[in-house]
Amino acid sequence: MRSKLAEVAYRGLNGVFAVYKPPGMAALQVKTTVQLNLLKDLNSLKQRPLKTMVKILRDTGQTDETKALTVTEVPSLADHPLAIGPRYQDIGIRWLTPLDRMASGIMVMAVEDGTRKLGMLHAAQFPSVYEIKGRLGIATDTFDDTGKVIEKATHHHVTREKIDRVVAAMMRVHQSAMTRFSGVDMQSQEAYELAVRGLLRPSLDKLPPIILRMKCLHFENPDFTIEMECVKEEGAFLRKMAHEIGLEMKSAAVATQVRRISQGPFNLEHALLKKHWKLDYISEAIQICKPLVKKKKVLPYYKMKRTLPEEVFKELKETEAKLDIMKKRTTFLESGDNAS
Repeated sequence: MRSKLAEVAYRGLNGVFAVYKPPGMAALQVKTTVQLNLLKDLNSLKQRPLKTMVKILRDTGQTDETKALTVTEVPSLADHPLAIGPRYQDIGIRWLTPLDRMASGIMVMAVEDGTRKLGMLHAAQFPSVYEIKGRLGIATDTFDDTGKVIEKATHHHVTREKIDRVVAAMMRVHQSAMTRFSGVDMQSQEAYELAVRGLLRPSLDKLPPIILRMKCLHFENPDFTIEMECVKEEGAFLRKMAHEIGLEMKSAAVATQVRRISQGPFNLEHALLKKHWKLDYISEAIQICKPLVKKKKVLPYYKMKRTLPEEVFKELKETEAKLDIMKKRTTFLESGDNAS
């Protein structure tokens, strides 16, 4: 790979790949690190020749005045990297769905022309699968073990059977919301086929996170591990779910680890470790991931926006109106406090 031309390597950087984000690293830092590594590797490869310029020279070896000038092409020093800087100074990189600083796991990214596929991937609403590790007995203001402890509670009464029942109940509530906001008549054949294939998705963008599947993988008091498949999720929501489980157990709980193990067709096998965020590995990963982003792979997830029942729209508008009133009240109170 190091013997190839930089131009050839750059043309191969068009597509989608996945990286494994370690905890404690911001998504923007991941993007910047990948970007700088690619630029460094591209500039270390063999570059194209310098541009040429036409130059008229005086031939000092000729005495005849008619032959004293000659036209020749010479390399243009204005095109030299020492004059204009490295050949490659910027490269377009975007992510599909970022992870917050505390979370770890797979992050799908696109480079150069591959960023055009992100619109299709966003519309597909790929579900993400997370492993959430929690600990019973304490509650914090950030719902994780790094926050300020605000409560302590007993946890010896919690059993695996109780957690399984609570998790099943929470999943049923979210599945009911999914069927309600999917925009599909639940008595139709289409709804049955989508449900069997696991392709029911919310038909509106402005909806809260929804859990598709949830189960307890491990429990050894006070530690537990939950596997959760969801859409439209955020890091705060995932950590809060561990807190909610603690409350349902008549105890308290915090999330000690949040890890995304898959996103749609992408899983941990496709994710590059930090030591592999380099040109050679990323170019290879783009080729491996090409079949995963073909239309025939993405379209089964994608569903056109449907018309929701009128009463659902009415409920959403009422909720938005209440939120607007609360924001206005908060702004008014804050302005009064600042004035005093």
